[in-house]
Amino acid sequence: MTRTQHVRVEGTSYQRGRQYGTEARARVRLSVQAYQQAFAHFAGWDWPAVRREAARFEAPIGKFRPAYLEEMRGIADGAGLDLTDVLAINVRTEVMYSAKARNAPREPRLPAECSAFAHVPAPGQPGSVILGQNWDWLLHAAQTLVVLEARPDDGPAFVTVVEAGLLAKTGMNAAGLGLVTNALVTEADTGEPGLPYHVLLPCPTAPSGSSACGRP
Repeated sequence: MTRTQHVRVEGTSYQRGRQYGTEARARVRLSVQAYQQAFAHFAGWDWPAVRREAARFEAPIGKFRPAYLEEMRGIADGAGLDLTDVLAINVRTEVMYSAKARNAPREPRLPAECSAFAHVPAPGQPGSVILGQNWDWLLHAAQTLVVLEARPDDGPAFVTVVEAGLLAKTGMNAAGLGLVTNALVTEADTGEPGLPYHVLLPCPTAPSGSSACGRP
């Protein structure tokens, strides 16, 4: 195990991404290198193939929330990488668990993931909400974890524990919204471009400007 890096960022989407990529440069680059090996091992894909698959998700993300692409562009610029490298690790769930990957020539051996839990006091009873999860994932994540603390200019502040280079993972925002995750795979997961799981985790603020959503 290595010490988890603590990164604080603020400003516009690109500014936050650039700060994040610069401060966590070594870990972001390690994330990209590690997933090159992971895709080769689990799906038999080389990195150019992964980048081609990942690039198909750029348009849906840009249509949904252009600011997320700007943040990924900032991460890439700060870490000295190409946008597609950062995009690839942000869509790694869709690419790694897609039908194309599952039906790769070599027998897929996809890793298990998580269990999440919550303890909530009975209605009308005092007590705190406890939220948590275990994270059964690839060993390299011990070297790439970052505690990202952000103050966006367009939404509530948040803190998230995330693999370096990803927009968000588990955490909580200033509105009190907490988030833990599980990945469930079905035959419907064909890998067709859509809104990636890790891109939906940083949810935008409500249209009224209230913090009904906002990042964890």
